Amino acid sequence: MDNLTAKEILSAYRPDGADARDPVFRGALDQCRSDPALKTWQQDQQAFDARMSATLNSLRAPESEKEALLATLSLSTQPSFWNRAPRLLLPLAAALMLGFGLLVHRVRTPDLIWEPGSLSVSSLSRDSRPLDYEAGDAVSMKAWLAAQGAPVPASLPLLLQEAVGKGCKLFDDGHGNTISMLCFSIGNEMVHVFVFDENTRHYVNLSAERWQTERGWNLRALPQNGLMLAIATRGNPDALHAIW
Repeated sequence: MDNLTAKEILSAYRPDGADARDPVFRGALDQCRSDPALKTWQQDQQAFDARMSATLNSLRAPESEKEALLATLSLSTQPSFWNRAPRLLLPLAAALMLGFGLLVHRVRTPDLIWEPGSLSVSSLSRDSRPLDYEAGDAVSMKAWLAAQGAPVPASLPLLLQEAVGKGCKLFDDGHGNTISMLCFSIGNEMVHVFVFDENTRHYVNLSAERWQTERGWNLRALPQNGLMLAIATRGNPDALHAIW
């Protein structure tokens, strides 16, 4: 089992440990115990899931909504509850879905600090799923990013051009600027390529001369024609030596 498969399985693992004896998770858990990087990833995921669960458990539908909905019904007919229920619950369900979407955004946003020199590339990497667009090659990803008006690298190193593509994602800094992310698979590891332009590169303090380690991620900058590409992987950086 590779780490990508293990992550897909562990993404469904409940934070209270209720799945510890489930044979579906056994192989992924065994690999997690023997792989420090995968273990760090799981701990981050479990912490996020626990925060999300606690926040959702605190949500309560307002008691006043029932009376407000009943007041809109016609007094000339009295359909049964079972006939009324779907109509009554649809607005509440829509409100809860909207609230859940806002809640997810609010929980994840604090991880990203949009201040000069303080943006954590590892935080961007953790927030790289789900992808906004899936594609198996760099050409398709670059075309999609260009269509969105997002920063696009003029070219990519041959190693990335020939790598298996996964897709791409956009990050908004809240000031009208966008950071692009292209995702590749090299060997058994994911490689994220973040593209910062002149409006966003000041957020990141990353060296182009050497690899840095941050929360289990190996990071390095690759300057390119006014852009800065930030390479992030949990794999062995020696496998990416050809990029430089």
